[in-house]
Amino acid sequence: MIKRIIGALFAFITIAVIVLVAINFGNYKSLLPADLFSAQSVEAAPAAETADVAPADNASEAAEESAE
Repeated sequence: MIKRIIGALFAFITIAVIVLVAINFGNYKSLLPADLFSAQSVEAAPAAETADVAPADNASEAAEESAE
């Protein structure tokens, strides 16, 4: 009877370790991007790209004018 209890406990612990390692317990991160099913992120992305380009051009022009 003791051997059966020890064997069952060992099997349970072994399976638990395999499962925890497989899901990287505590640090699980999905392979899918967070914004995969979000329609808002798709619409916001082009606006962010154009916003980054425009201020850089204005800043360089302002620096040239102040240097003259």
